[in-house]
Parts: sequence; C-alpha cells; structure tokens
Amino acid sequence: MSTLLELSDLEVTYRIPGRKSKPLRAVDGVSLTVNAGETVGLVGESGSGKSTIGRAVLGLTPPSGGEIRFDGADITHASGPARRSLAEDLQVIFQNPFSSLNPSHPVGKTLAEPLLMQPGMTKARAQSKVTELLRAVGLPADAAERYPDKFSGGQRQRIAIARALAISPKLVVCDEAVSALDVSTQAQVINLLDELQDRLGVAYLFIAHDIAVVRHISDRVVVLYRGQVMESGPADRVCDRPLHPYTKALVAAAPVANPTLQRQRRELRRQSVSATTAGASHASETGCPFAVRCPHSAPVCLSTRPTTTVSEGVQVACHLYDPASLHPESVGVRRIPAHIA
Repeated sequence: MSTLLELSDLEVTYRIPGRKSKPLRAVDGVSLTVNAGETVGLVGESGSGKSTIGRAVLGLTPPSGGEIRFDGADITHASGPARRSLAEDLQVIFQNPFSSLNPSHPVGKTLAEPLLMQPGMTKARAQSKVTELLRAVGLPADAAERYPDKFSGGQRQRIAIARALAISPKLVVCDEAVSALDVSTQAQVINLLDELQDRLGVAYLFIAHDIAVVRHISDRVVVLYRGQVMESGPADRVCDRPLHPYTKALVAAAPVANPTLQRQRRELRRQSVSATTAGASHASETGCPFAVRCPHSAPVCLSTRPTTTVSEGVQVACHLYDPASLHPESVGVRRIPAHIA
C-alpha cells in the first residue's frame, strides 16, 4: 500500500499578539502517514493540535518546522498555483454543515462549481454528475434545486461530503465532520463515509475528539495531547487495549452499558482528576506533557520527555513502557500492566 500523506516532525507555533510570553506550540514534532485508501484517525481533547494538523495539511496554517509530503511531493510551504493544483486530490469536510454551505446558492449550484472548473466539462455533464453525487450520498435528485436551509443537519453534511468527493480526490480531511450531529445521525454519516471509501478508494484523515467514533471508522489511530503523539497504532489495538494513561483516560470518558465497566471507568477518571489537583500546575517543557494529570506520574516524567517505544505494532511515548526508564513503575514492553478496556 503506497504512502499518500507523510508528516515528518511537523511543528506549528503561534505568537500571541501583545504578549512577551513564549510562542504557543500547537503541534510539537508530529510524524504520521496516511496510506492510499485507508483511514487514519487523529483523536484528542480540545487543544491537542489535531485540527491544527489538518489545517497545516490543507495549507490554511503555515508550519513552523518539519515537512509535509503529499503523493511524494513536498507541499510544506506550497502556495498560490501549487496549492490550487492540489485541490483536485485534497479536499476537506468541515465540522459545521450549517456554515460550510453557501445559503444563497441551491445545492446543485454548489456541487456543480468544482465540476465546471474541470477541463472539457459541460453544463449538461455537470448536471448529470450532480445527480450521481446526490444519489451516492442518499439524497434524491430534486435536492439539487433546494437551498441549504431546507435540509436537516445530517442531510447538509451529506451534501458537504458530496461536494468534497465531486472531483474524486485521493485524500479527504474530515475535521470533526460528525461532531455537530446527534448520535444516530453520526452513525449514518460514518457508515456513508465507509461505503464511499470502499467504492471510490479515497483515503481519510479523520479528526475527532470522541475515541469511540474514531475507533469505528479508522484503520489506524494517532492519539494527541498538547501537540505531541502519545500513542499510535491499529485502531482496534489502541482503543481496545490502550497502553498510554492518556489513551486510557479517553477510553474511560466514553460511556458503556456494562455497570461494572462504567464504575471502573469512573474511578479512572477520578484518579486523573486527583493527579491533576496534586501535581504541578503546568506541564514541564522538558518532560511528558501529560505528567501533571497522570496517576502514574513520577519525577522522571516531569523532567524528561519519554522516548517512543514500539510494542505489538503500537507506538507509545510513556516511561512506563521504556525498559531503560528510571520510572519506579516501569515494566518494559513485555510486561504490560492491567488496564481498563
């Protein structure tokens, strides 16, 4: 399987106007790949840097360091004509379907716009393609004549998906694409994305804060916290048997029907809150960013950034799994402690 998108040590920093404080590092040395036809999920809380990564890939936010390669070409600082030429292969689905569609245009016109920009495309062919797109996302052909305010949130997001796929891109960045929808509609849209991927072979960079949603759609998952990768690997492995304490906390935040598991998850959340209260008020720049919230935090966590350890196809940045770590609870990669699945 060929690599479609590759990020190498990506950094994005922001300077806060009017303040002499150090620049805010939103993305701190992130490396990941997305292969053709697969879905990679970026998951983390607000402020984790996941949407900033998406914006950097799309050229909406300039990287401060590192490299972004798309289909073999360096697009780190691509702009103007070079960036516009990428639009055919790189598209986006935004979070809010109520603001991502032009309210003054009927849906058919919105979908036809990118089609009519293609060489040799006629209005008749574009109209036929619009009908195909609407049917592909489960909407009737006469939806082309209606305006966005006539549709529900789920229907609008289906239209946004149709627009993103109109010119057959290789990669679609889904930036919180289902976060504004209710649970039942989320499931419908996720199933639609899966079906379209199977049919068209498109790849997704799926950005979300809900690890349960990410697990359902992703082939691989990258867990982010304060701009750094905490854990990454196959979706079922990372979400069902998490290693990093932060990944465990994300899993614990998702409610389950089993009362026993729910009590265990509630206790894990309580431990995390207690660790935050008792720990340092701010994360150290040289240590693990999660140390002040981690129930397993030790002095080495506050002073030294953990190296990435590979175990069973999973990469985890935690002193607990580093055989050479000075952490008193370190168990190495071959003796993984019990966890809450």
